[in-house]
Amino acid sequence: MAEVLQSHSAETTLAVRTQELARTLKGKLAQGYRIESQNGTQAVLVMRGRKRWFGPSTDSRQAVSVDEFGATKFEKIDASG
Repeated sequence: MAEVLQSHSAETTLAVRTQELARTLKGKLAQGYRIESQNGTQAVLVMRGRKRWFGPSTDSRQAVSVDEFGATKFEKIDASG
């Protein structure tokens, strides 16, 4: 008897993408990041920089997103704008 393989869509549903983002953010919060902004499939994270005697501290910012295939991507955001 021939086995029929079901075709799975390469695209991931919005609910799965949202769950993956939530899982990723939970891990980043445990590492000391804070969430600056967030929507369903992307967020901006900030890590406080070291305090310095002279000059401001340098915060590290990064964007995290979950694409339509369920892949999580991180992108450093340049502080100079």
